[in-house]
Amino acid sequence: MTRRTCVMESLECRTLLSATPSAVILADQQAVANAVANLADTRAACQTKLAGDRAAITNAWKQNPTQVASLRTTYRAALQAQRDAINVARVDLLATRAQWLTTYRADIQAVLAARGNPTALATAQATFAYDRIEYRRRITDGTAAVTTARLQGRSSIQAAYRNLYRAQVLGGSSVQNAKSNYRSDISSCNSSITVAARQVQFSQQRLAQDRALGL
Repeated sequence: MTRRTCVMESLECRTLLSATPSAVILADQQAVANAVANLADTRAACQTKLAGDRAAITNAWKQNPTQVASLRTTYRAALQAQRDAINVARVDLLATRAQWLTTYRADIQAVLAARGNPTALATAQATFAYDRIEYRRRITDGTAAVTTARLQGRSSIQAAYRNLYRAQVLGGSSVQNAKSNYRSDISSCNSSITVAARQVQFSQQRLAQDRALGL
């Protein structure tokens, strides 16, 4: 065997050895492949999840008319409840006024009948004065009750109207929940994809570093 033949065989051996990746490089390559596969799986899973969320929003909109009808019924009930409460308060106020007219006539008759009797007249006048004060108090309370019924009803009506408006324009609670889930899943998917992409980048950098070190 000549010296030239030995040199050629040595070069061929080194070429064969360098063409076979080391265990470290093979592990790095596998890590890169796993990271890439995980990124693809994460993206696919997110696409499936978001598609399901969009379908849920569509289905919620289809069911929205039923919820709108229910909220419209609630709104009308709030209007009617206010009318009923105001009517009750007004009826009580009118009854107080009617009762005062009866009491007023009786007090006036008592005062007239007591003329010539100072003791009886003083008693009748005191009763008349007391009844006037009581009447004013009850009228004040009755008027306040009407105002309270109007204000309480207005609060309920405004709340019912807001819910109805939102359901008609923005979608009811089912639509809002579906949209909220969609936004949450978008944020979650973006985070998961970012993590998976960083893992791919890290694995590729690790592979490049190990190759540069000749491992």
